[in-house]
Amino acid sequence: MLMRFPVFIVIALLFIGITCTGIGRVGIYGQVVNKDSQEPLEGVDVVVEGTTFQTTTEPSGRYDLAGLPTIDCTLIFSCTDYDTVKVDVLEMKKGEKYRIDVALQPRG
Repeated sequence: MLMRFPVFIVIALLFIGITCTGIGRVGIYGQVVNKDSQEPLEGVDVVVEGTTFQTTTEPSGRYDLAGLPTIDCTLIFSCTDYDTVKVDVLEMKKGEKYRIDVALQPRG
């Protein structure tokens, strides 16, 4: 005999599953600017070294990486015509968000 679950129970179980997937994860956000002019930089690649986590800065120079595992990591900031910068992020705690602002030096 086939049992039918009320729709609200199914929706509640889906919500719990979706909510729990973020537990134990961290977020990193910030802004990238030109070191000389302090102007925001759009299109900077922000990569968590050795993972598939990456993003690109917005026109305001802001970026946001969410759902990262709680591991020590290195962020790589790279953009054409600017020196690449690596930043070590250590001792991250689950559920926290960390702000990391970076100034990239123009080449030349």
